[in-house]
Amino acid sequence: MTNYILGIDIGGTNIKAGIFDLKENEIIEKKYLKTPKKLKDFLISLQNIISFFKKKYDFYKVGIGFPGNLDKNGIIIFSPHIPDSVGFNIVEYFREKKINLKVENDANLAALAHLKFSNSDISDLICLTLGTGIGGGVVLNKKMLNSSRGIGFELGHINVIPDGAVCSCGKRGCVEAYSSSSGMLNRFGDKNLKEFLDLYNLHKHGNKKATKIIEEGFLYLGVAVGNLVNIFAPEIVYIAGGISEKFYEFYDFFMNGVKKTILPHLMQKVDIKKSELKDAGIFGAISLWI
Repeated sequence: MTNYILGIDIGGTNIKAGIFDLKENEIIEKKYLKTPKKLKDFLISLQNIISFFKKKYDFYKVGIGFPGNLDKNGIIIFSPHIPDSVGFNIVEYFREKKINLKVENDANLAALAHLKFSNSDISDLICLTLGTGIGGGVVLNKKMLNSSRGIGFELGHINVIPDGAVCSCGKRGCVEAYSSSSGMLNRFGDKNLKEFLDLYNLHKHGNKKATKIIEEGFLYLGVAVGNLVNIFAPEIVYIAGGISEKFYEFYDFFMNGVKKTILPHLMQKVDIKKSELKDAGIFGAISLWI
């Protein structure tokens, strides 16, 4: 019996992979690649990653967190970052190559990772991942929520301002349009800025427009979280992803948003905090096999 599982986290910008040692209960080696935008190149990248680790470790289980929706058979239903992958059966493709693969939405797996690898003894949680976009997953009674058709649970597309800013999904007013990296950069309107850190640095140097956009980003994130707590009543909400590094710096703006929407009796029953689980995406992919 092999002691290793390969976890692969497909992000909008990067593919992050790690080999997990079951005996040591930790990731012992990682590899990063840029995420291709075409299916053909994407599959080549995945095969290269698998081959890279196969040369060093004996494993037959691979978990993938995918940024989009898939049905229960592994057919891709929606993919904002690799559009020509829609309709492709990624599980069957790798099965033909003798790779035992499980795949699930990446944000769902971030929530599952916090259930299985955080130090908290919890049954109900939400995890929101703040990056290029916003994803989220829900765990209730220690089970990851998902629909039978593999669609839904688009937590980044909760509407926080009807007829607000245009979102990547084509609708207006989604929390992703205000609180994600791409949403904030689009609202700032300078194409020379490539990532959230660029906008944050402008804020630190006194740019009032950058400051306003970031503050509003955390405010509307709080509005969305308040609504989610009302619906699911979790014990904990984890804020994860690159932007979460600044969560406590803008915590007051976030909590102002939460208070605008959360039911008062739930305010005392939920803990909202920044995730401390490093490599949550990789751990989520590994969680498919644990």
